Parts: sequence; C-alpha cells; structure tokens
Amino acid sequence: MKTQYSLSTVRKRLFAFIIAVTFIFLVIFVRLFVVQIVQGNSLQRKAIDQWTRELPVIAKRGEITDRNGVVLASSGGTYSIYGRIR
Repeated sequence: MKTQYSLSTVRKRLFAFIIAVTFIFLVIFVRLFVVQIVQGNSLQRKAIDQWTRELPVIAKRGEITDRNGVVLASSGGTYSIYGRIR
C-alpha cells in the first residue's frame, strides 16, 4: 500500500534537501577559495620544488690549438676571494 505524505511534509523534506545541497556546495566553494586564493602561491612554490631540481653541470672545456697542434689556451682551475670593506 502506498504511503501518502502531506504537502507540508514534502515541502519540509525538499527544503531540508535544498539546504543540505547548498551547504555542501558552500563548503566546497570555501575550500576551493582557500586553496586557490589564500594558499595558491605557497602551494605553487611547493609544487615547483617537488618537480624541479638544480644540478650544476661541470663541463671540462677543451683546448685551443693552432694548426700544428700547439696548445694556445687550455682550461685551468681558478680561485675566488671576496672581501667586504667596512
């Protein structure tokens, strides 16, 4: 046998359902706002740090020779000193 619901009961349930759906969308919207606007820059930096890495490439340079094979210029190590005068 079918149960008959009064019009006021149906309206109350529909209103409660609409309020629940609105609340869920509001929670999702607020969370997206926080992630995109408030935390956007810091999350972007974290993502870049996770996916990129800087590695120095130490390449040995070649020698420059003349047509007879005599070395005109070659690579060598250098040292740097930095001073700050007060």
